[in-house]
Amino acid sequence: MRKYIYVKLIGGDKKFHLCNFSLNLEVKKMDMVVIEKDRCEELAKVYSDVIETEEERNADCNLLRLATDSDKNRFEQNKDEEEKALEICKMKISKHGLPMELILAHYSLDRKKLTFLFTAENRVDFRALVRDLAATFKTRIELWQIGTRDEARLVGGLGPCGRPLCCSAFLTDFKPVTLDMARKQGLNVNPFKISGICGRLMCCLLYELPIYEEMEKNYPKIEEEVEVDGKRGKVFSISPFKKTVLVEFQDGGQREVKLEEIKRLNKNA
Repeated sequence: MRKYIYVKLIGGDKKFHLCNFSLNLEVKKMDMVVIEKDRCEELAKVYSDVIETEEERNADCNLLRLATDSDKNRFEQNKDEEEKALEICKMKISKHGLPMELILAHYSLDRKKLTFLFTAENRVDFRALVRDLAATFKTRIELWQIGTRDEARLVGGLGPCGRPLCCSAFLTDFKPVTLDMARKQGLNVNPFKISGICGRLMCCLLYELPIYEEMEKNYPKIEEEVEVDGKRGKVFSISPFKKTVLVEFQDGGQREVKLEEIKRLNKNA
């Protein structure tokens, strides 16, 4: 029987990772743990119950131990050093004349690796910068170019709905989002109204779509002919959450009615 848990790095990329769990430890959600990832120790938080399965999964880290006070203190000390590293790296980027915007610096818990995340409009040749940083910090250096969605996840903030960004709160990965998904949910397809702070279409358009599709199964289709109180018309729009249908009649008038008030003239439409 194999055991796994999902964890999220504290600091760093803030992504969810599937972690091998072979030790005889009692681990529960929200526990702070130390994991091994990319040959380095990292502080992480548990975000799932222990998963026991015969299936072998592609885990990308290993659970080492529950985090101790010493681990947590070391993490706080690293945070202070990360601020200094960020400023030094910014100066060296300017020195090398590279067109990149630095977003974050992160030390692994054991300080065997120092990672810098940045954004840029095009690919950047940063090999000379890496050598310069390695000579300065005397540790393994990694530079990662990230996109605008990753930047939003790392920086965080509030979405148009007023809640914390989905990418920062719970999404495990990014999948393609299309305008057609917005159309299927009856939303205005103006990109300015359905885009997140990253400038891309909002992630909720994807994961909320199945809810709309399930709710709409009992509703007539747009343009389907229906009858309301003996008057014929066509479906103009539907509102599954309100449980109403907007009907446009032959005289041009419109009326919003409850789903049970309409008579479908062709249920197979």
